Amino acid sequence: MSGLTVVRAALAFVATLVFTRQLGPAGRGEVALVVGVTALLSLVGAAGLTPAVAAGVPGRRAVLGVAVLRAVVVVGAGAAVVPLLPDAVLPGVGAMAAIAVAVPCAVVTTAAVAHASALGRAVPAATAGLIGPAGFAVALLVLGRTSPLIVSWLWVLSAAVTAVAVVAAGGRAPTGEVGGRVLMARSLAANPGELALFALWRADVLVVHVLRGPAELGRYAVAVSLAEVLMLVVYGLRMALLPTGRGGALAIARGIRVALAVGSVAALSLGLSAPIVVPMLFGSAYAEAALALAVLAPGALLLGLAFPLADALAAVGRSAAVARAAGLALVANLAANIVLLPAHSFLVAAVAATGAYAVAFGGLVVAFAQATGQPVRAVVVVRRRDLGVVRGAQCR
Repeated sequence: MSGLTVVRAALAFVATLVFTRQLGPAGRGEVALVVGVTALLSLVGAAGLTPAVAAGVPGRRAVLGVAVLRAVVVVGAGAAVVPLLPDAVLPGVGAMAAIAVAVPCAVVTTAAVAHASALGRAVPAATAGLIGPAGFAVALLVLGRTSPLIVSWLWVLSAAVTAVAVVAAGGRAPTGEVGGRVLMARSLAANPGELALFALWRADVLVVHVLRGPAELGRYAVAVSLAEVLMLVVYGLRMALLPTGRGGALAIARGIRVALAVGSVAALSLGLSAPIVVPMLFGSAYAEAALALAVLAPGALLLGLAFPLADALAAVGRSAAVARAAGLALVANLAANIVLLPAHSFLVAAVAATGAYAVAFGGLVVAFAQATGQPVRAVVVVRRRDLGVVRGAQCR
């Protein structure tokens, strides 16, 4: 499944490369705002669903029902907040409509992927999930130069196609071990910590938009999108590392330390090549994003590894530990941005993000080690026999 994650990240990168060069920094910032708000709202809607589904396999109807209900509530809450915000902060009406459509699609996709994994159909679901991103990339290449609003709506269409494809490929299980009410309760119980972790991932995009404007957000978004290629590959471990008891805890620790070792090499390579790669791919208008990418790369690795740790802790009833670690990191990140961004460039956001990701990862590693009776060293220091895990992952 790691190979499919790489393909998905590659498709997203191709699409980002195309429309970033077409739109320029300000237009790229407008699209980044739509994607960022959608991601934040959908992550709120989906928070807790993955570990809740893994804890007891529900029927497909229960999974989709809970996902749609939570998405509708989140979109409704967002619509209620809009009148309270200043016009300068808000995207246009067309962009807000795109967000309202995209959020349910993203929440349903997350729930469907988790359900498919619980049924042993993770690979078919992940394969089907490539249809939307592939179509998005092809549409951008065919259309050529376009506007931020058209790009946003093409992205929404790809999200809808992805949701339908993943649900169809995930297998039918009309009844399951748990019903919709139990699934909702479990997902909400895991929600606070995961919600803080997801907010940590996306909140800085909104802060940069408010305090620095769309052009700087566009440049920052380029650095974020490149760093997220690394993060999403690591994040693909999430399904493979879902907790399954004591043996599962040992496997998770091994997976974390292997991914940390391999990912550190990738992050270093990405950071060192940034001054050449960013202008070459995106043009000289985005050259300032190179340093931000170098700063973000190690943080993206740590954040990607934080998610499977959060899932494992939620599964053993340690959601409070997730909330503490992620909440502290989120507060520190927002405080640093609010204080420093008005007088400095978006590079401050990159520094604050990586520092906050390190705080969250460190707190989760300590909590995971305590919960499973393992030393911290077992989670972060690679061993010679772990090389077999890398070879096995390459074969899957």
